[in-house]
Amino acid sequence: MLWHPFYNLEDDGLVSIQHKGRVDKDNLWDDIREQVLDCIFNTKEIEDVCEKKRIYKDGILNCAGFQKNVGKNSTLVQIKDIFNIEKGSLASDKSEDGEFDFITGAEEWKTHIEYDHDKEAIIYVTKAGGSIGRSHYANGKFIASNLCIILTPKNKKLYPINLQFYNAYLNNKRKKIVSDLADGTSKLTIKDTDFKKYYVDYISIDKQDVFVANNLIEYKEKVQKLKELVRNSEEKISSNFKELI
Repeated sequence: MLWHPFYNLEDDGLVSIQHKGRVDKDNLWDDIREQVLDCIFNTKEIEDVCEKKRIYKDGILNCAGFQKNVGKNSTLVQIKDIFNIEKGSLASDKSEDGEFDFITGAEEWKTHIEYDHDKEAIIYVTKAGGSIGRSHYANGKFIASNLCIILTPKNKKLYPINLQFYNAYLNNKRKKIVSDLADGTSKLTIKDTDFKKYYVDYISIDKQDVFVANNLIEYKEKVQKLKELVRNSEEKISSNFKELI
């Protein structure tokens, strides 16, 4: 099978100038163009910029290219093999202040008066512009925006997974997944069908659990302490303003 170069031309060096359109103001395009041609015609790879991938596998065409398994501790599996996938149900502008988490494309969660899930899950943003590719971890009662999909374990016997680990994994791979799968012009989206077929690393459950214990638990504790510090500081500022006025 032939390997094909895939180049991520996220930055072409051009800048937008009013009444002139996109202009090579800093004279960057010639160098970028030479690098693109070098990668394409000489199959040169550059990390996070250009990589070689196959577009055919087992007689199946994948225009985004099939991932290469380069990890020594993992094997590549399709997302649909390890996750059940369902769509979120509520429009993002329909939030009503309530006791349940309402998870949208935004980094900060909203609340709602109702919930439709009471479980551990990953909520992945597929249709929210600048938030596309963001992953949230939830554990409890929540409702998700219709701009998101909800991922839950599919085959616990064959592919046991730690959802906190895969939430961190998807966020770590966010830029690459969006580059590979996002489609559209003014508003980028990731099609559910494409996302299901995307290959990700499957790592043994013991290594997943160790990673979470050694990294994510401590991180979450520090984030929580930081939020408490910010909240206390804001309350202090508000109190001092009242005394001043």
